[in-house]
Amino acid sequence: MPNRLLKRLRRFHGDRKAIAAVEFALVFPLMMLMYFGSAETTIAVTAGHKLGDVALEMGLLLSAEVSKNLQDSDFDAIFQAATPMMFPFNIAGGKLSITLTSVTFVPIAQGSTTYNAMVDWSVTTGTKANLRPCSTALTLTGDTVGPSPTTLHGSLVQGGSLLIVDLVYNYPTPFNINFKTPLGQYHSPPLIVMKRINTEAPRNFPQLAYAGGTTYTENICPLNTP
Repeated sequence: MPNRLLKRLRRFHGDRKAIAAVEFALVFPLMMLMYFGSAETTIAVTAGHKLGDVALEMGLLLSAEVSKNLQDSDFDAIFQAATPMMFPFNIAGGKLSITLTSVTFVPIAQGSTTYNAMVDWSVTTGTKANLRPCSTALTLTGDTVGPSPTTLHGSLVQGGSLLIVDLVYNYPTPFNINFKTPLGQYHSPPLIVMKRINTEAPRNFPQLAYAGGTTYTENICPLNTP
């Protein structure tokens, strides 16, 4: 019996029939994972680049406003520009949240060159959580810290006022990758949250004012004096 089993094992070891099919079956799942993974990564990087372009253009549009006192119609024109700029990516249904904010740098004391970044107004197409707050000064951070509604890069403090564009995009991954590995189950995230920020100084006025409206979610703060 042991000799017969040993002979069968030797025959199996030397058998080269269908070896290409076996190798293909072993390699094919890995090839597909690499293909779809690289495609998904490329598409996500493209969406991130487009999001950065939208933040830049919206900051330029807002800073170039020719009216000192903004109305909802001014924001309509800026917000609507996002759809063609993000094409072919779908931003409908709240996938893209756009928040526009005016901040004034107020000296902490008369004659001081140290400033608090105080919000004048904040308007968003998203929820109230996306708005920058009125009650306290924004926390100044290093330039490597990611954007959030309560922080601002300290290098942007310059006196005067500043316009901020905050974008949050819930990017839906195009491929739903789900497979098992020796380390456990892997499932690609259904959404990747991308954030971009851009800041611009007003071009035509020291400060842009907004008294509030009925179209968007907003925080209207006491207007600060630069």
